[in-house]
Amino acid sequence: MDPRPETPSAPRPQAAGATHVGAVRDLNEDAWTLVGEPLVLAAVADGMGGHEAGEVASAAAIETLRRRAPEVLAPGTAHTPQELGHLIHEADAAVVEAGLGRSGTTLTVLACLDTERGRWAVANVGDSRVYLRPVGSPVLQQLTVDHSAVQMLVDAGELTPAEARVHPRRNVITRALGSREALTVDVAEVPLASGDLVLLCSDGLTGELLDEEIRALIRTRMREICAGFAAAYGAEISVEVRDGFSVLVNQEEQSRVVEEVARTVVDPAKVITRSTPKMGSEDFADMMQAVPGAYFWVGHDGSVPVHNPGYVLDDKILPIGASMFARIIEKRMPAGAHA
Repeated sequence: MDPRPETPSAPRPQAAGATHVGAVRDLNEDAWTLVGEPLVLAAVADGMGGHEAGEVASAAAIETLRRRAPEVLAPGTAHTPQELGHLIHEADAAVVEAGLGRSGTTLTVLACLDTERGRWAVANVGDSRVYLRPVGSPVLQQLTVDHSAVQMLVDAGELTPAEARVHPRRNVITRALGSREALTVDVAEVPLASGDLVLLCSDGLTGELLDEEIRALIRTRMREICAGFAAAYGAEISVEVRDGFSVLVNQEEQSRVVEEVARTVVDPAKVITRSTPKMGSEDFADMMQAVPGAYFWVGHDGSVPVHNPGYVLDDKILPIGASMFARIIEKRMPAGAHA
């Protein structure tokens, strides 16, 4: 999907969806919807619970979103992430009623909070995902975090992402709609620009393909689309996609340790834990594909960033950086732990 804000220079968001039963089951337990013109909401649900129950659960969630989103997220009015969260709780109640507590479904959502300003948010419950490929970038970035048993082990540093893909508990999720338990929904605003591509999918896709393979499919489809335009208009279109480093996404457990340590090294008020995603590349991202970790910056008094001829090292930050690493080691490897 291409969530372009509606401005004089940008068309309305373009969206499409598809689902397939696959080669294993007789019933397709996935469901999806696109709501509104211009687009207000896109959603994917992956039902579970045995014969027909999963299909009922995902359909109940999607039907609730399809029916209620035009009112709850009405175009022309600015909305909050909390309103999106309340909408998903309505879907949860519908799943409980439809399945009598015997079935459930994952749910992942992309919603427009403000059609005038192009504000978007993502929400998820379970292991269905939202990916972003920023305009001009070959990198596919996972925006959501799975609510699954293996993701908890990855966050704790007990599994690598590669090991999680083949772990026997990889299909066990820790959150779902329809469970009768208090539901926690992850909701976050995401900065989207004209030309960004967003992919919503269930584990029917991510369980079969690596992120690299999904990126390869996107590249192939982009070339096919360009070839079609070239043939239609008698033009030549050259497509060049350059793969850089992977997207750097800090692991939750390691990030928490860095934050705790930083608050003991510098003034806690100067520890910044939320920042706007940056488009620069970082090879540490590839290291984190093998070993869970957290990437952090140590600020300095200068105004020129690193990798710039005008950069001047601020010596005052050296003790801070050294203290950070020393205390991280002390916290993660207490005396005697290696014996």
